[in-house]
Amino acid sequence: MMEETGTVMSLQPDGTAMVLCQRSGACAHCAAATACGGVEDGSARLVAADNPLVAPVGARVTIAVATGTFLRASLLLYIVPLLALVAGALFGQFIGASGKFGLDANRMSAIMGTLGLIGAFVVIRFYSRHQTTQQHRPCITAILDKD
Repeated sequence: MMEETGTVMSLQPDGTAMVLCQRSGACAHCAAATACGGVEDGSARLVAADNPLVAPVGARVTIAVATGTFLRASLLLYIVPLLALVAGALFGQFIGASGKFGLDANRMSAIMGTLGLIGAFVVIRFYSRHQTTQQHRPCITAILDKD
């Protein structure tokens, strides 16, 4: 499990808690550290988390995301577009070699690879919009202290 500590800022009617998490040491090495919902200076981010322990506002808590969820998201966001790019490029190379479209194999490979990459991002966006956020939401696993 990937764990982070934070402070409960507010409680929502649906049983979730808005938790303000400080950037951890792992964030310093991440290329997307400032793009993952951080505040303006990138030092903290507000995260919606399930609240089965009914942590009150102001409590320091530990939130966790299942490793499987993190790995599935990584696979979806990084590996699928890469595979689509390579498959498109190989398909373009095959079509370009046949000479049916009047473009050489390298240009057709570049065009089809780009289309495959764009298509993968469109499919991922459509797929992610139809997913429920509850199955990917972090969960409060421990209350460290109550203010």
